Amino acid sequence: MKYEYHYFTQALIHLKNLSHNLSVIRSLAGKEKKMIIPVKCNAYSFGMIRVARFLMSQHIDSLAVAFPFEGFILRKNKISSPVLCFNEPLHCDDFVKMIREKITPTVYTERSLCAFNTLAKKKIKVHINIDTGMGRIGVPYKKAFSFIKKAFQLSHIHVEGVYSHLSSADETRKDFTQRQIKQFSDLARQLKNSGYNVPLLHLSNSAGIINYPDLPFNTIRPGIMFYGYFPDNHIKKSIPLKGGMTLRSIISFLKKTQARSPISYGHTYYTKKNEVIATVSLGYGDGLARLLSNHHDVLVQGQKCPVRGRICMDQFMIDTSRVKSVKQGDPVTIFGQDGRGQILLEDVARKLKTIPYEVLCQIGPRVERIYV
Repeated sequence: MKYEYHYFTQALIHLKNLSHNLSVIRSLAGKEKKMIIPVKCNAYSFGMIRVARFLMSQHIDSLAVAFPFEGFILRKNKISSPVLCFNEPLHCDDFVKMIREKITPTVYTERSLCAFNTLAKKKIKVHINIDTGMGRIGVPYKKAFSFIKKAFQLSHIHVEGVYSHLSSADETRKDFTQRQIKQFSDLARQLKNSGYNVPLLHLSNSAGIINYPDLPFNTIRPGIMFYGYFPDNHIKKSIPLKGGMTLRSIISFLKKTQARSPISYGHTYYTKKNEVIATVSLGYGDGLARLLSNHHDVLVQGQKCPVRGRICMDQFMIDTSRVKSVKQGDPVTIFGQDGRGQILLEDVARKLKTIPYEVLCQIGPRVERIYV
């Protein structure tokens, strides 16, 4: 849903930071590597169409989506870049539409492989996903070579890519990731020795690029790191990524309270003294997790102000007693930069015992995306 009227809560998308992150990725992985960048789930809440247009301007090799309908939205909005779809279509109409719209399918079942071959009038590009240990989707590793061999024998199938997904590259233990790397390397070697030329081989997601930057495969899939964040708090933050989003709202109401004044639902907080309590126009309906109630700081005029009481659907309250000349309409930064102050998205995720991906993907449609 798109809201045509003004709303106080905004996600500022810093395009210069995204451009910087692309440079960091190229420097780390090698400029010769091809890049497939996911714009699924509304580009991690950054806004799929605007991010796709930005990536087109940066001459990225390919975009990626989770489901066919996301690819169709891109084409409807005149995004002409190559688009890889990670999941097989389930509806018959989507097979035909993917072919017509030139959305590159991922295949990992004979049903889909044969359906695309039958429906296509000429050769179409496909990528084949191999399950080396993610346990989600993909051709089982032991059956991978025979599946790819069959795909090469079909008249309307061009195997443009073969890939797998690292499940644990962000973990400190490396044994399982090394096993996945070995399996994929062995498969790539077997294909080459058997005369099967696969133009694109890709294994590295963001965690793989950061922790295993020297893998020999010619394509990478940077997701969360392109948007400026690290996949998990376990990862050593050794590269200079810049956060791509600042989430902010405004103070909509101010009041001076006396000591022992109850704040919000359930009265989980009582003021400890005379406090200046501000109401902020943002809530869990916009993606601010209720678990952050009494457990988060925001920035007002660059100063940290603690959340007081339970976060509501559309609003939450903060203590602004330390902020001089605070007033209605002052910006409130939930995460990102505000003057010399900063709230890291990774710290928000840590408080919630989750990962940055989830925090971003919870940001709702009422939040206006502004590209700066």
